[in-house]
Amino acid sequence: MALRLSFLKFYLGLAVIISLTSFSHKALAYNLKHELFTADLNKYVQNGLVNYSLWQKNQTNLNNYLKELSQITASQLDSLSTDEKKALWINAYNAFTVHLVLQFYPISGKIPYYPENSLRQIKGIWDNYFLDIAQKKVCICEIEHDILRAFRDPRVHFVVVPASLSGAKLANHAYTGQDIDFDLDKAKNEFLNNNDNFRVDMTTKTIYLSRIFKWFPLDFAIKSGLDITHFPPPSDKEIIISYIKSNGSTEIQKILKSLTNDFKVDFLKFNWGLNDIKVKQASF
Repeated sequence: MALRLSFLKFYLGLAVIISLTSFSHKALAYNLKHELFTADLNKYVQNGLVNYSLWQKNQTNLNNYLKELSQITASQLDSLSTDEKKALWINAYNAFTVHLVLQFYPISGKIPYYPENSLRQIKGIWDNYFLDIAQKKVCICEIEHDILRAFRDPRVHFVVVPASLSGAKLANHAYTGQDIDFDLDKAKNEFLNNNDNFRVDMTTKTIYLSRIFKWFPLDFAIKSGLDITHFPPPSDKEIIISYIKSNGSTEIQKILKSLTNDFKVDFLKFNWGLNDIKVKQASF
């Protein structure tokens, strides 16, 4: 009789463990779909521009999404695949950036070297505001430079959106681990095929590039096809051009291969104006 009771306790305990594990997995799996953020992005984002005025009136989904992220434990985060982590942190950066803009919208600053509606007008925007994820407080700067860049995937620069008119465009959906590789390739192709980020002037023999390439040249080295361990190492210009040759469209590759060595590289001015759909519409 005692033996039967021992076995019964064992199986009941095992069933409880399995049940709790299953519940935790289901709860985390729901979070990993990032559905709340996708719902808002689909509603308030059009062609990379954001309707902050409308979004500001209903921030329930966004606030609940950030709350979902804060409820992920450190052990749950550790259990995710690399793709799932990458998607989560990209979404966290973009969602928290939108959240901060909405707290100060409409932005009107006086720092002379940035547009008055720029995110850069918010004092301490990169370092003084924190998001809780996996029992850790992180700022926007840490998410981008300490976490996302550590994945050693330069494509993250094409999806991380600092609420600006230049650089990456905000998608109208959140990223998921299942689709992140496809979405990153898509973002890379769209970025490189945009004249605001890459173009060649045959008359002046100049290659014009997004300033993102100037800021993070070594991030692109790993996918440039160059031997960066060779001495002397390749220059920033060689890394960037080689990266675009290796990752650009067939048309881009054809253009770059036809250029002579006397072509120079110039970096385009970065427009820190807010990616606000209403401001953009008013400018036409």
